[in-house]
Amino acid sequence: MSSRYLALDDYIAIAVEVTGQEVATLVNATNTDLADSALHAPSASFAGEEFYPDFVDKGSWDESATAN
Repeated sequence: MSSRYLALDDYIAIAVEVTGQEVATLVNATNTDLADSALHAPSASFAGEEFYPDFVDKGSWDESATAN
């Protein structure tokens, strides 16, 4: 099964619709580098092995990642 992942422009478009803010306002107020990194996490792999092979894992949040 192939997955389609959100890109940064998708993230910004959704944020514009949800918040009603202008694109420039959101881009200036958001750390887009962190958002882009978070959007790429579900597709992460090494040596052909996906870090999150299951659909549920791709969308799950691991609270231990924010424990520090």
